[in-house]
Amino acid sequence: MRKRALLLTLALASLAATSLPALAVYPDKPIRLIVPSAPGGASDALMRTLATQLSQQMGVSFVVDNKPGGSFTIGTMDLVKSAPDGYTLAYGNVVSLATNRSLLPNVPYEVERDLTLVAHTLRVSNLLVVNNALPVKSVFPLPSRRTSVLLASVRPPLPTQPPLNVVTLPEVVMKVLPVPVSSIWLP
Repeated sequence: MRKRALLLTLALASLAATSLPALAVYPDKPIRLIVPSAPGGASDALMRTLATQLSQQMGVSFVVDNKPGGSFTIGTMDLVKSAPDGYTLAYGNVVSLATNRSLLPNVPYEVERDLTLVAHTLRVSNLLVVNNALPVKSVFPLPSRRTSVLLASVRPPLPTQPPLNVVTLPEVVMKVLPVPVSSIWLP
């Protein structure tokens, strides 16, 4: 009986000794933060500020890795393909997480299946503004034919169709507004 208890104790001790590396404190190495846009833009600046704060609070380096292109899909796919070990995070926004599903024919990831929201980092308001000299005070007069003609005569027309390979919030707004893009000029 004593021999059995001794063997069981030794077995448990060896099992505990082999699992000690699994008890390492997280994080024990730098964390990669993917920003799926070009360096120098608003997303990059915001995420670099966040990375600095997180680094100070957690005592580990955060490495910002810009992966621009494909309306955020290239960087987002880099996250999807990364090891699920907590050492790769990514910036996601309304374009990469919602808009692309509606506007791009083949988004290579499913938000619900492939990604998990871990923190809401900021809220951004987007505004539609015009020059004060323009004789409109809200977006509602814009759809009228008279206003469209007035606006078109004030400034040269813009292209009527934005490039299809770029999906940004302003492009979505321009598609949603009931006025042809060529009729609106925002200085």
